[in-house]
Amino acid sequence: MDGNWGLSDMNQQVLTSDLALGNFGQDVLGIPGTNDTSARACPEGRCGGIPYFNIAGYRGFGQVDGWSPLFRQEKSYSFTHNFSYSKSKHELRWGYDIVKLDLSHWQPEIGSGPRGEFDFNQGMTLPQGATGTDQNAYASFLLGLPNNMGKSLQWDLMTTREWQHALYFRDRWQATRNLTLTLGLRYEIYPLVRHPGGLRYYLRPAPLRPSASGILPAHGRGDFPCAQLLYSLHNPGSGDPALHGSG
Repeated sequence: MDGNWGLSDMNQQVLTSDLALGNFGQDVLGIPGTNDTSARACPEGRCGGIPYFNIAGYRGFGQVDGWSPLFRQEKSYSFTHNFSYSKSKHELRWGYDIVKLDLSHWQPEIGSGPRGEFDFNQGMTLPQGATGTDQNAYASFLLGLPNNMGKSLQWDLMTTREWQHALYFRDRWQATRNLTLTLGLRYEIYPLVRHPGGLRYYLRPAPLRPSASGILPAHGRGDFPCAQLLYSLHNPGSGDPALHGSG
């Protein structure tokens, strides 16, 4: 009997240099709606920093990395237990593998970022029928007339919990002095990813969404048979050539 146990823990944080400035857009620049003070959407002041101002024809200023900050923690646990038994010409071996994967991820990266973004182009200050220049975009900025603005928030921490299971059995049979046959079967199952609250995703004709009951779950499973043949042309263990085959 033998076994092993493993654990890995990755804790990644990517912070911007202006995060310590706090809600700079609201408190210093006085722009309503920038940053966020909600403890649910921006825990621990994670939406702090300078909003991004993008002026057509000019280099933007503020925090350009809308994908940041990033908080990600991944944990994986693995356990393998094997048993062996020999009798006559058979060597039997079987075992069980289990893996648990945990992920907690906060990163409102899609869109304009948690601090907010303002885009200024030529059209907001362009007279009808005139040809615009970069100065029109700068004038739009001075007048506070963005053609587009937005902010990205993540209201809930993205958390997933996953289990993976596998069972296997193998028989190595010394059929003759020169012939060894190995037969085995491995069965694996991958239950649906769950959230800590117990919700999991089910397969529907419509887009996937959390559900509690009534729909058959979609999950992965499979059995993988295998066979191997070893035939020694001369004396086994002597280093003489041997023929191998597997499938």
